[in-house]
Amino acid sequence: MLRVRKTMCVFGYFMFYEYSIISRNYAFGVLFIIIFCILYKNKYKNIIPISIVLLLMGQQNIVSLVISIALILFVMFDFLKSSKEVKRSINKIQIIVAISIILVGFIFTYLQLGTFIVMGTNYSPSILNIFKKSFNEYKEIIVIMTQGIIRAYLPIPNINIGFWGSNIIVGVLSRYRFIYTFLFSLTI
Repeated sequence: MLRVRKTMCVFGYFMFYEYSIISRNYAFGVLFIIIFCILYKNKYKNIIPISIVLLLMGQQNIVSLVISIALILFVMFDFLKSSKEVKRSINKIQIIVAISIILVGFIFTYLQLGTFIVMGTNYSPSILNIFKKSFNEYKEIIVIMTQGIIRAYLPIPNINIGFWGSNIIVGVLSRYRFIYTFLFSLTI
């Protein structure tokens, strides 16, 4: 059964069509994820190559950056959780080089995205604008997010002719607005 899953993964829709035709910019991110998985089998011997792969993965696109940050945290927690014998057997210079490679990756990413994150662009506002909202704007954002959660988990349309994009539960809860919608989404 495992061989069938591996074959379906390699020759399936995502590898052959999605990542090669539709979303070409994700192809390198997937490649680096696969390389990371191969190198992670011998993680203590491949510390520097793993850090290079994570650096390159973080430079591909924003999705790969988020995945590389998650994998960096995973490797860090795995190393901290490992036994003292394993920690003693690893060359400290390799760890310092790997950490410096990761830090160089963060510096490159900040140099590429940092000014856009702080200043904002025409297409996306600055991250600092998050703190400049009023209480009612925060309430509206929470309502929209919770309605999205409800629509994702309970896609029950309204019973009428123009039902496309509607949701009966969101329609009922929108009468009660903030509190009930938020509490209902927490129960899901």
